[in-house]
Amino acid sequence: MSTVIPINPNNPPNLLIEGYMYKWLSNVFLSSGDFTFPSLTAVDAFTYRHHVSSICPSFTGYDLPSQYYNILDNNVLFISTSGFASESSGTIDIIFFNQAGYTKLSDSGVVLSISNSNYVSTIGGLPMTTIDGNYIVNIA
Repeated sequence: MSTVIPINPNNPPNLLIEGYMYKWLSNVFLSSGDFTFPSLTAVDAFTYRHHVSSICPSFTGYDLPSQYYNILDNNVLFISTSGFASESSGTIDIIFFNQAGYTKLSDSGVVLSISNSNYVSTIGGLPMTTIDGNYIVNIA
């Protein structure tokens, strides 16, 4: 079961991610095997806490600059995809990081697909609506 959200680099949408505990969010990372980001950060924050490191292993990702996301309230996060939409094609995962651990958008069955097509492919996916071409994704 997965939902693929298309990101057209010529007209990148915004995302409203509905979830929990965004007031504790310290970073938003992007992860992809298809893209070359300007810089990558190796995150190995939990190796000293074995019970957390087994759930949240080390990863490498692009630390999305804070001007491309905004915590609207504890349960809603705004992300502007113009911060990472490019002419390349492929998939991107978003990692929501705080000092207690992290979750990934893909953990909820959602991935972002950068391409020049405008379609949403849903196979038993999450509740999602669009408003003026922008996506509201509920991962709560």
